[in-house]
Amino acid sequence: MSNKKSLKSEVDYILIAEDSPSQAELLKYILEKSDYRSRIARDGLEALAFIRENKPSLVVSDIVMPKMDGYELCKAIKSNDATKDIPVILLTSLSDAKEVIQGLSSGANSFITKPFNESTLLTNVKKILTEENVQDRNTSPFSVEIQFEGKKRFINSDQQSVINLMLNIYDGAIQQNAELVKTRDELRLLNERLESLVEERTQDLLAETKVSQQIAEQLKESELIFNQFMEHSPVYVFFKDAQTRSLKLSKNYEQMFGRPINELLGKNMNDLFPSDFAKKVIADDLKILNDGKPAMLEEKLNGKYYNTIKFPIYVENKPTYLAGFTIDITDHKLAEEEIKRKNEQLQTVNAEKDKFYSIIAHDLKSPFNSILGYLDMLKENIRTYDIEKSEAMLGIINTSAQNTFSLLEDLLIWAQSQSGKISFEPKELNFSDICLQVVKNLKQTADKKNITIHSSYGEEIAAYADADMLKIVLRNLISNAIKFTNKGGRIDIDAKKKDLGLTISVTDSGVGIVPEILANLFNFSQTNTTKGTDNEGGTGLGLSLCKEFVEKHGGRIWAESEVNRGSSFYFTLPRRN
Repeated sequence: MSNKKSLKSEVDYILIAEDSPSQAELLKYILEKSDYRSRIARDGLEALAFIRENKPSLVVSDIVMPKMDGYELCKAIKSNDATKDIPVILLTSLSDAKEVIQGLSSGANSFITKPFNESTLLTNVKKILTEENVQDRNTSPFSVEIQFEGKKRFINSDQQSVINLMLNIYDGAIQQNAELVKTRDELRLLNERLESLVEERTQDLLAETKVSQQIAEQLKESELIFNQFMEHSPVYVFFKDAQTRSLKLSKNYEQMFGRPINELLGKNMNDLFPSDFAKKVIADDLKILNDGKPAMLEEKLNGKYYNTIKFPIYVENKPTYLAGFTIDITDHKLAEEEIKRKNEQLQTVNAEKDKFYSIIAHDLKSPFNSILGYLDMLKENIRTYDIEKSEAMLGIINTSAQNTFSLLEDLLIWAQSQSGKISFEPKELNFSDICLQVVKNLKQTADKKNITIHSSYGEEIAAYADADMLKIVLRNLISNAIKFTNKGGRIDIDAKKKDLGLTISVTDSGVGIVPEILANLFNFSQTNTTKGTDNEGGTGLGLSLCKEFVEKHGGRIWAESEVNRGSSFYFTLPRRN
């Protein structure tokens, strides 16, 4: 009916009434992408202001807006003669009959259902703006009164608007159906994919479960092996935390500490046995954790010796736990000490052997040379020497022979003691009788030096001892006292009963003993023989025998001395058990 013109060139602008910024920008983007100019109003009142200012070619309006909604905006436009020819498209969900009736009542030219797609929007815009479509349509309005929800409602519209509404409802239904079909297909694909993923994940879970079960079984087996190892381990095994508290202990710790394992766990050494030893163990543990290095330590507890190897256990490159094992080396240690003791004994025996050979080679040879020398002189000059000179030489020979005999006797006794051939038969005896016999045998030697021997003990002093050994001890001590006492000196012998037995002393007024010799007086291998005050010889064997025989009785022997003032020798004889 009219000439076709360039649609977009004649369109002034399209007014968008939308309070949602994102929806407004989307509409603007779609329209301007198709070369339609547009403006945005944020509500119905702002839209009317824009219309009065500059009449648009088309209004696209949302329904739900503040201040003035889409229905009211459409009525305002259609009720004004100056603007009633402006076509209006309402964006509606058309979700129920009420919306449809309100849309028709407002006089809207077209409706687009939400959510809309771009193609539907542009098609409706183009149809409404087409000059031919506007001029040719039947614009005769009609009015219909209907009853809805108990109220009368009037629909004032033209036939074309009603047709457009029905078409849009149909297009919306088709569109929604297409969307539903698309969604259904997508859901079907998603469901298939989900079923596939579920199947895959189920298989993965089954595999993981199987692996987990295998790991659990391996862990259970490992724990069983570990527990059996801790139960029967011959060495002591421990695990401690960063505060040195016991986490795991082998069963044999119960025997070491005398407590059940459950009383030992969760405690450190100081909790169990407060002591300097416990503090040292904790300090060693903390040092190993701090340094992060293993260490081997030797420890002693309750008379037993232990070798312990301790090392840190790292968690995330940090020394977090302490572990280790301890070996009882008591037998090894005692064996070492026994070997050391045997070596010392062997060294002592070798030294004593050397000393013994020296005595045989020198101390026995010299007196015999003297005796033989004097005998040769007497033999050659027996007819020329007078009686006095011969008696003097015989006296020298006699003294030398007696000293040599005494030396031989000591050597024999010592040799017998070293070979274990001297019997030890202690019994109750009268000390006074034993001592009297010894003094009587030595009286001649003492008289030669005009030395007096005094006894300050009673006639009945009981002693528990081996008679022969006691005589040897007394003989050696009294002989030494005579040997190192000057002529005219004095020797005192005393015996006193003590709580633990008998204490016997031999004191002289002799030359005394220097401290250097006194320290090793009873050690045969380290003694040096010293000449007596009348040039008497000696071997050092006597005091060694005294020490051995006194200790055989369970007693002890010692000496006190002051140079030039004399010496006192003491020994004890314990009571009979």
